[in-house]
Amino acid sequence: MDTAHHLTIISPVFPPYRSGQGSVAYENARMASQAGIETAVYTPWYQKLRTQTPHQERTDGFTIQRLRPFFSYGNAACLVQLFWKLRSAQTIHLHYPALGMELPVLFWSLLGKRLIVTYHMDLVGKGRCMQAFFRAYSALFLPLILSKAAVLFVTSSDYAEQSLLLRPFYKNLRKKIIELPNSVDTNIFSPMAPAPMIGEQPMNDYILFVGALDAAHYSKGVAVLLEACARLTGSYTLVLIGDGDMRALYEQQAHDRGISNHVLFIGSCAHDDLPRWYAHARCLVLPSTDSTEAFGIVIIEAGASGVPSIATRIPGVRSVVQEGETGFLVAPKNAIELAEKIQFILSHPDRARSMGHAAQRRVNERYAYDAVGRIYVRAITGCM
Repeated sequence: MDTAHHLTIISPVFPPYRSGQGSVAYENARMASQAGIETAVYTPWYQKLRTQTPHQERTDGFTIQRLRPFFSYGNAACLVQLFWKLRSAQTIHLHYPALGMELPVLFWSLLGKRLIVTYHMDLVGKGRCMQAFFRAYSALFLPLILSKAAVLFVTSSDYAEQSLLLRPFYKNLRKKIIELPNSVDTNIFSPMAPAPMIGEQPMNDYILFVGALDAAHYSKGVAVLLEACARLTGSYTLVLIGDGDMRALYEQQAHDRGISNHVLFIGSCAHDDLPRWYAHARCLVLPSTDSTEAFGIVIIEAGASGVPSIATRIPGVRSVVQEGETGFLVAPKNAIELAEKIQFILSHPDRARSMGHAAQRRVNERYAYDAVGRIYVRAITGCM
């Protein structure tokens, strides 16, 4: 293996914690290591990971160091260790936002370390206090990070142009921006996956939601989805895959709306089992409520599995779903419109299958792992 190049990836979340940002960081590390680039990942260790205490491990050809935060709140973590851990780094790839990790990254970039940044999403926050804090934090760190980045990856130009926080800098950053969509391994996610089982019964033709059910992912819109499902007529099953500190609240909301018999909370699901759940769904629903959702990896995982998606019409996400062809787009927080589109999918199975086929073709053309990997490796080696 060629070890002339050294890449250090920093992300606030990383598998086994379920998060789109963490999944992208993992895939970037895998892409780089497969290209012969010596790669290390630094990420916080949280008790919620249910893994052993902070440790180092090696998987898929790269090293992961899980560091104990000096303090943490949600997915924000102060990793003072990065001040000395990054001394030997050659190129740093920061997955932003990464609250509590920007300062050491900026310190070393000012001392000449090459910096690559993936801008995943805006820091928005829930409630006035959190929103004010995030805006102040972004105003302090984001301009410096953007100015030092040699390459700025965005998942879509649509999101970058409309982003609440990135938009003011967009024109001046065009020369360093590279559109790098999220990717999916089409060898794993496929319509051919066997059906999932509940007991001895195979599951088919359900509405599917995949996402973390915790406070950090408040914007996934689960409450809106439950409200929409309460408006559906006829027989249906909503399957929610994911877990977190909000699960009990969502279960109570399903009960209060009288749809508990229609809703199945699966909890956390092993990554190897996910293709089964995608392949036999009637549709995937991603009812995100604000710009903390910038893409929606679950949409391309569903598409690779031959399943259409219903998602909200927000920047970034709206570029992944082709309206009426690979799925439908609805206004955020609009349970009535969401219910109408879900009802249509349930009532028109042939149309749903046709859109699923179109979604699979689009994913194979634009979002397949190998194609995206070539863009990523070419970009990072070009600035090493």
